[in-house]
Amino acid sequence: MALAKYARIAAWLIQIIITPICLCLSLGIFNEVIAEWQEVQATGTWKVTDAIITEARLNDSHGGRHRVLEPVYTYQYQVNGKQYVNNRQAIGGSVTFQFTQDAHRDMAKHPVCSTLQIHYNPASPQDSAITIIHDNFYRYFMGIFTALVALLFPGYVYYLLFRKKKRPSNQNTAGSGTLPVN
Repeated sequence: MALAKYARIAAWLIQIIITPICLCLSLGIFNEVIAEWQEVQATGTWKVTDAIITEARLNDSHGGRHRVLEPVYTYQYQVNGKQYVNNRQAIGGSVTFQFTQDAHRDMAKHPVCSTLQIHYNPASPQDSAITIIHDNFYRYFMGIFTALVALLFPGYVYYLLFRKKKRPSNQNTAGSGTLPVN
């Protein structure tokens, strides 16, 4: 009996620890997804200008099982007579490649000292990006789905830890309508 009491206390402690962690995780993911979506929506008023690439490099990392190559361009542009420098590649996602030849092909299109068009915020010209990705439904869906799973997980753990176990019914009781077989 004492062991069952300690098991119940341990279950409550686990629940007390898991619930706030999952709640914070869920709220953080929701916040990131909504902030990114709002940022993409705000770019509808951004203007386009020409920029000169001052530096180009290739970031090489591993995203899980796959290699991820991201061309990173530093660019310089002018708005209302003032010079700005930035290296923000994209809003609403990222432009990455899995194969080296694809990344090098993209970089060959944009060598140092070449011109490319960038998007900038007219209210705050230092905010700019080369690409704006509007159709990133999968990214938003997965973010919201992950946040919901993190939000519902403590309830599922609570259900598993504290559900009432059904007692097996005895089929050979009086009134069951069956006779025991000899």
